[in-house]
Amino acid sequence: MSGYPPILIWRPQISQDTMTQIITHEIVVACAQCPLKAFLLLRSEDQGTQHEYVRLIEEHARRNWIRYLDIIKQEHPTVRFGNDVDLTIGKDVLIDVPLTFRDLKADSCVLYKTNQVSSFGNFSYTPTIIVGTHQITKEQKLALLFVGYVLGKMQKQLPLSGTIVGADSQTHKVDLDSADRTLEPIVDTLRRWADGSQSTPPQIILNKHCSLCQFQKGCLDQAEKDDNLSLLDRITTKKIRQYQKKAFLQSLSFPIFSNRDDAEN
Repeated sequence: MSGYPPILIWRPQISQDTMTQIITHEIVVACAQCPLKAFLLLRSEDQGTQHEYVRLIEEHARRNWIRYLDIIKQEHPTVRFGNDVDLTIGKDVLIDVPLTFRDLKADSCVLYKTNQVSSFGNFSYTPTIIVGTHQITKEQKLALLFVGYVLGKMQKQLPLSGTIVGADSQTHKVDLDSADRTLEPIVDTLRRWADGSQSTPPQIILNKHCSLCQFQKGCLDQAEKDDNLSLLDRITTKKIRQYQKKAFLQSLSFPIFSNRDDAEN
């Protein structure tokens, strides 16, 4: 075991048995940040170059993970890195258990046993992830939500809550009761992209996340080539759609007005 927090480290994964594209937390988070980014993570051979700031945050997360692991070992001296079989035994704490349900995979940092009944017995588990920032972001909450979602599928009982441990070792409790309704539309879309049943890539819409994205250069080059409306500073997706609709209607009405003018002349 590397001792690194797997929730923050992603590599493209394909099931060797079924050749099915594995959906991970990073792809789910990417879909919320920018659908095209998620599409490229699933379908593109070129995975881009990770931004230096992202690498720095991951390094902070690794250091935070090592500190937190020391705390766990002090409180639970017999704790060890586990596997999915250990989930059914009912140990109080499990570390680095790979959570897999069909084409979904979430590598949890730490699982804590609760008295909530599940398919495992008169107990279930709740997830904790370790991050490298002081302030907890919506992307980190979504990543935790995904871990809870996959764990819930495995134990047939959605965890009531999960925990994020920040860089200051402060714990942040997150309710997970919205996991199903939040994630199922995202997962359904990702599955269609992964199996090729929906092969058209999403539209390029530049946003504030682009500056940290590994695909920034390619998207920016294409946006400039297309005179993409999202090149305008602070324009929203809603505004782009409004402008596109207006332009489409004008293209339909232009010949009518032109003919009318010709008739009057």
